[in-house]
Amino acid sequence: MEKYLGLVFSNGQQWNNIRRFTLRHLRDLGMGKSKMVSAIQYEATELIMEFDDLIIKIQDSLSMLMLIDFFPWLKTILPEPVLHYLTNRKLQVNSANVLKKIIQDRIDEHVETLDVNNPRDFFDDYLIEMEKQKSNPESTMSIRDLIGTTADLFGAGYVTTATAINFSIFYMCKFPHVQKRLRKEVDEVLGNNQAILDDKAKLPYTEAFITESLRFANQTQFSIPRTVTNDTKLGGYTIPKDSIILPTVEEMHSDSKYFDSPKEFRPERFLNDDGKFEPPKIGFLPFGTGRRQCIGESLSRMELLIFLTTLVQHLEFSVPKGETLDITARDFVFFNAPRLEQNILITERS
Repeated sequence: MEKYLGLVFSNGQQWNNIRRFTLRHLRDLGMGKSKMVSAIQYEATELIMEFDDLIIKIQDSLSMLMLIDFFPWLKTILPEPVLHYLTNRKLQVNSANVLKKIIQDRIDEHVETLDVNNPRDFFDDYLIEMEKQKSNPESTMSIRDLIGTTADLFGAGYVTTATAINFSIFYMCKFPHVQKRLRKEVDEVLGNNQAILDDKAKLPYTEAFITESLRFANQTQFSIPRTVTNDTKLGGYTIPKDSIILPTVEEMHSDSKYFDSPKEFRPERFLNDDGKFEPPKIGFLPFGTGRRQCIGESLSRMELLIFLTTLVQHLEFSVPKGETLDITARDFVFFNAPRLEQNILITERS
């Protein structure tokens, strides 16, 4: 299967080039700014209609594919057909081909209608920059990388945001006093108006609730694998060059060194004495950290703020009478997900 590295799986100069371009142009297009709200709604609706559950299938099988990264010696002892079966290679190849065609068709449309003086979106920006960089020997820009980067952006953003919203709904059901306080703040600040970025500072409990949901849910048990570029000493241990490292996000989010009573769901932990939102400084890694921290964090948090406040404005969530709700995560390999087979009661607010 031909590899489309994009952002997640590239390294070195190629990663630097892709990240620098992507971050700069996402900001130019409005990431983290109010003007992107309507664009998010439109683009997400259009592309998700095409992607359907394709990305979900890919991510469901990704955990088994990652086994080869963690245990490369499996390739030397297992016959290739067995290895392909264990890693769902057929599903990966078929899904990747469908996804590639969807993105390639969009790129082809942009190539045919490109106006270098009036770029419309990320595709146009990339195509224009790629043409400018043709004579630059250090440039790694290509249609192949554009396909990979686009798949990364939607693959990383779509499922994770949807899962975070599902977890949030479960927590509102399980802790009605939290939902009540959340609703009170949203009603007082927003009324019937949709949230915009300027409202973030006025919604400290909502921000605290989102942050606590991300911490408590531990959607990723581990961060994305990293490679040590040099022999490194850490905590009295030597980590050899080229070793693969898995930061244990779940352990950090559950560590009492960073969070008081970490097993409790308590948004108030992120409010200071003045009632203002105070983000955690250490031990909080749903978006990673360092140079390879998720470039879509501000976009994701903006989506969560808008979706969550809209839900709270119009709906009330509860556990059906006589039933219970299990908020412990369904444990997949490397990922956590809510137990969606359970019933919740959704009531329209009058």
